[in-house]
Amino acid sequence: MEIFTDAACTQPGLTGSYVDSCLSALKADEWRSATGITICGTRVDSSLAFGTGDWGERAEVGVTGGSDEDWEQFSVQWDGHLRVTAGGQRYATACDDGSRMWIDANRNGQFEET
Repeated sequence: MEIFTDAACTQPGLTGSYVDSCLSALKADEWRSATGITICGTRVDSSLAFGTGDWGERAEVGVTGGSDEDWEQFSVQWDGHLRVTAGGQRYATACDDGSRMWIDANRNGQFEET
């Protein structure tokens, strides 16, 4: 699997949009339509495998909760493109506070239930 910020798959990584609060109580479709949500910073993340202490500096993306070693009370949405490099691969999310993955299988740019 490879990840890219652009549809042409020339720029590695995914673009993370960071919010300085926890949005886990919102329904999946409320991320973009809810009022009062402000993106405090963005960055391109080359990998989405983070452990305690390796998220980087909170100030880089405007997160204020916790410490640089243990980020707290924030949310992030990554956008980009995934290139499947071998058949039979499976993809999942795993985190300690909840996550969800939306895949635009028909490439129409819409969040849909099917």
